Amino acid sequence: MNKRNILTFQEAQQALTPYYEKIAQSVLDGFEDFQKTSNCISERVGFFESEIRTKACLIHDLIKNRITQNFFGEQQVETGKWRGVFALKINDDLFIRFKKLNKDYSSSSYLTKQAKGYLRQLRIEGFPDEPTFLFAGYIPDKSWTGISGIYIACWDGDKIQWVEEIISRVSSVQTVLPFIVGEQETTQKRVKVKNQDQSQIKTGTDD
Repeated sequence: MNKRNILTFQEAQQALTPYYEKIAQSVLDGFEDFQKTSNCISERVGFFESEIRTKACLIHDLIKNRITQNFFGEQQVETGKWRGVFALKINDDLFIRFKKLNKDYSSSSYLTKQAKGYLRQLRIEGFPDEPTFLFAGYIPDKSWTGISGIYIACWDGDKIQWVEEIISRVSSVQTVLPFIVGEQETTQKRVKVKNQDQSQIKTGTDD
C-alpha cells in the first residue's frame, strides 16, 4: 500500500471552508439527538445509564444520519460507506470519518489493520486513492451532557499533523447544547502535537 499525499493545514482549510457550518451543525445535532433519545428512555423506564461504548456508538450513528441529511444534494461532496466505513468525501481532496475523540484528538476506536492504514495515510483497497484522510469529531464532557469542542484532525501514523477546532469558526451554528469552554485550546486554530500514543484508544466504532 502506497502512502497518499497529505494536504497542509492551509490547503485543507481551502477545501473545508464551504462546509464548516454543516459539519459542526451535524455533530451538534447528532449529540442533541442522543440527549433526547436518552431522556425519552429514562422517562419510560426510569433513570437509564448506558455504557460509554454504547453512548459513543449511538451518537456516531446519529451524526452519520445528520451528515447524510445535511449534505444531500451538495455539489462536489459525497457521503456513504467505503468498505463499511462511513465518510464524507469532498472532491478528491478530503475524506472525513466521524468519531468520538480523545483529549489528544486521537480517534476513540479499536485499531484494526484497516484503521491503522487510515492513520498512516496509506492507500487502502476500496477507499479513494487521492483524498487526505481526516477525522472529525467531538470531545464530550465528563457527564456526556455537553461537549468541549468539535475538531477536525489530520494524523500521520502516531503523529498529529494539525488539528482545528471548528465551532469558533462558525458563528451561525446553533449551539443548543451546553458548550464547555476552557477544557481545550478552542481559540488556537492549529495545534502541533507529536508522538501521541494510539494504544490509549478506548471506545467507539470502526465505521
